[in-house]
Amino acid sequence: MTYGENVVEKYKLVDYKEEYIPLKHNIKLPADFNSVFGIYYEKVKMSWISWNRTIPNYVVPQNVDYNSIIVPTEDSIRVAKIMNLLVSNNKHALFVGPTGTGKTISIVNEIENGFNQDEWMSIGLSFSAQTTANQTQNIIDQGMEKRRMGIFGPPMGKKGIIFVDDLNMPQKEEYGAQPPIELLRQWMDYGGWYDLETSEKTFKQVQSIRFVAAMSPPGGGRNFVTERYVRHFSTVYVSPYSDDSLKYIFNNVLESLFMTNNAPSFSKAVMALKDNLVISTIQMYDKVTS
Repeated sequence: MTYGENVVEKYKLVDYKEEYIPLKHNIKLPADFNSVFGIYYEKVKMSWISWNRTIPNYVVPQNVDYNSIIVPTEDSIRVAKIMNLLVSNNKHALFVGPTGTGKTISIVNEIENGFNQDEWMSIGLSFSAQTTANQTQNIIDQGMEKRRMGIFGPPMGKKGIIFVDDLNMPQKEEYGAQPPIELLRQWMDYGGWYDLETSEKTFKQVQSIRFVAAMSPPGGGRNFVTERYVRHFSTVYVSPYSDDSLKYIFNNVLESLFMTNNAPSFSKAVMALKDNLVISTIQMYDKVTS
């Protein structure tokens, strides 16, 4: 009822509770199904599959820097797959989650390895409190080529991915705006920005690019981002790693530490401590964060 009127009767609306006829589909969920976030639909096989079944066998490379080790987990594979799906379908993706959830490393790894480098190019930006709009524009413009009068874009035949890390870090100015974000919003709304290198300040259209951004929730120096900009993104929340994922990561790392060229480099007594070391470390981490 609206202002005393019977809207359903007046506008001849259908009562879906009475008219709805459920469609019969033979949908089988995985045996280990426990959450809708733990499965995805595989179009080729026309079935639902658990993300954890997509984890490849992984061996930590020898003689590499610790911070370059990327152990694939259900969480990181899920982020990469969703990002690839969005970007490939001309959508801008924003990933939000606490520090330590692997947002940046998962996105960078997918950009480098999940896209055909003959068809895609990428530019990375990392915002800080001191980042300016001019710096942001210059970095993006350096990766673009002139296509025709007033039109710029990635090298011919390629599409571009612009990755912006720590999106909400730029400091707000006197009137509450964040200039680097306002510049990017101008591209979202109008497709470009003004050329700062010419006296005429002509408008430059920048084509064939997609934006991927990552940020932590506001607080601790991070600011709220205007909804006029965020509305252009498909926003995905990245939850902290599950205990199972953390165990898988550190078990692989310790296994690599204990082995050198596939031969044990520690005594059996030390290697037997692996599981307890991992569990104790995770318990201590949970205790400190809480």
